[in-house]
Amino acid sequence: MENRRKSVAKMGKKGKKVSSKKSKQAEKDAEAQLKEMYAMIVEKTELTEEEVAEAHKEFKAEYPSGEITMDEFMDQSTVGFLSESLFKAFDKENKGSMDFLTFMLANNVTTLNTPEDKLDWIFTAFDKDGGGTIDT
Repeated sequence: MENRRKSVAKMGKKGKKVSSKKSKQAEKDAEAQLKEMYAMIVEKTELTEEEVAEAHKEFKAEYPSGEITMDEFMDQSTVGFLSESLFKAFDKENKGSMDFLTFMLANNVTTLNTPEDKLDWIFTAFDKDGGGTIDT
């Protein structure tokens, strides 16, 4: 009976190590995904990685669920009557909300001034893999 207890105790310790390794790997994966998202936003906007990180921090504080609804988007938007159309254009799945990445892309449409800037932005926004083409 004593040997069995030691065996069970050892298994518990091993389980913690595996669990700890899994959580560290999950943290690394989450960090890699975050960096990838930041890089995509930097590529598709004129923001720096630091600006994106600060915006993400503010977004999480303001919208803890990680999503912003259409009403919330319209309340914070600076484009007035166009905000609803802008939201709908980016809410491709008709969820009625958008995540941080989509929010950042939608918010940065309004900083474009020339038709060339707008066309370039539209192309870049829909070029999902950065390959220079838009897939259907």
